[in-house]
Amino acid sequence: RNSRSRRGAFRTTCGPASTTSRLTTGIGTWTSPTGTAGGSRHGVTPSSEIEEVTERFPFVACAYARALAESSDAFRRQLEPDVRELEDDEELGPDPFDEEGEASGCFGLKQRFPDRVLVMTSNACFMNCRHCTRKGLLRHAEVVRSDEELAACAAYVQEHPLVRDVLLSGGDPLVLPDVEVMRFVRAFAALPQVDVVRLCTRVPCVNPARVTRDLAALLGRGLALVSCVVDPEIYVIGGGMSKAGPMVIDYVQKYYVEAAFHASTSTRFALAELGNDAGMYGCVKMVQDKIPE
Repeated sequence: RNSRSRRGAFRTTCGPASTTSRLTTGIGTWTSPTGTAGGSRHGVTPSSEIEEVTERFPFVACAYARALAESSDAFRRQLEPDVRELEDDEELGPDPFDEEGEASGCFGLKQRFPDRVLVMTSNACFMNCRHCTRKGLLRHAEVVRSDEELAACAAYVQEHPLVRDVLLSGGDPLVLPDVEVMRFVRAFAALPQVDVVRLCTRVPCVNPARVTRDLAALLGRGLALVSCVVDPEIYVIGGGMSKAGPMVIDYVQKYYVEAAFHASTSTRFALAELGNDAGMYGCVKMVQDKIPE
């Protein structure tokens, strides 16, 4: 696949490492026979060094992400391999949040804070972000796949009553089929103690075609079942999913109303106003709460 822009040509593959990939910018060019891509902001980077980067941290980018990289230098830097990735940080290491150590709750579940857990639903993404703090762990990550493993994660949450927030992550949960996504959502949304189940996804940005009407229908119908248990006043769609815009609200609410009991059909739906910035505001609020007046 070739595309042209004022910055040059960009061609690579999302499939097996078997074709030639080429990245050309106004600054540096390299060619690799391994199906990967990369470059340097400071001149020509030898292909052997970039291949070392992508061998350690594989290059993956779907067609939409590659096209977006053509028009945005800021986005391009998120997916473009850089030789500086080989510089090891002795203090942080490959597991900066100790997910394989102290933060490991049970198989495929991580807990670093009392009120939330993260569940590993997959070990793949539509685009491998070069800044990802988990990029060195995904190849051997504990991923929840079986019903027994998922039930164990749900039981862990029940055994920790302070947990209110469940993050479905990985990898990206939306690399999974719709029915698999909803299997995870239902498992945790049905727990009365849980206020929020998050889909930690970059899909609306890197592969918006994945947000389909079928997915919206499953989410809407799934939330209708949740309303039978917790009777929420409002559902707020936030994070990366909110980037898909009002279309998500329209479709999800449409199928929700069709499936919900009459008493629950007035439940409101809204997009989170802060989007992906919510976490930063939350961090600031936590710091403020700990500062004596």
